[in-house]
Amino acid sequence: MRYAIYIFVILYWGNSFSQDSALVKKVRHPSYRHFTFYGGVGYNYYFNSMQIGADGINPSNYAFLLKAMWEPEHRLSIGVETGYIRMYQWQYPFRKNEYLALFQIPLNTCFSMRLHKGLFTSFSFGSSILHSYLNRNGNEVSTFQLTLANINLGLGYKVKMGHRWSFVVETNYLYLSKANDMSMLFLTRLGYSIW
Repeated sequence: MRYAIYIFVILYWGNSFSQDSALVKKVRHPSYRHFTFYGGVGYNYYFNSMQIGADGINPSNYAFLLKAMWEPEHRLSIGVETGYIRMYQWQYPFRKNEYLALFQIPLNTCFSMRLHKGLFTSFSFGSSILHSYLNRNGNEVSTFQLTLANINLGLGYKVKMGHRWSFVVETNYLYLSKANDMSMLFLTRLGYSIW
């Protein structure tokens, strides 16, 4: 009899605090989205780390990046990033028939944290495919290497343009461990939110 009273009290107590799902109003902010896809282009400045042939390095280059982020209503977002970044190109002024370039294809996991309104900081790490291209007297050589430890730190500002579109201005510090290369990226991105 004592157990029957306990079960009755537990069931009655548990049922008394439940809510009817039909009465609960589900409110969702119109700008609330879960996934955002970004496409960006920008300028890449390479910090020259070469000892031999440093005079032929052109540090001004370009970058194309794609990013997919899960952005809940909280401050922290997570996603993945890839793209195509030309790290540097090398050519001596007196050797017009020789050309060397290093490209990076990042495969990064990204974290982003909103600091205040549109201001955010980002951190990404992962691996990259390094593509070296050499053209000497018309003979072309391409090689691919994998670097496993890359770090990218960034600071940016995001402006919402309606419910789904956003415009981002961002600067990133990039470090490649295998080649001991560093560069600064200055990016503009366009984002589209779904779901």
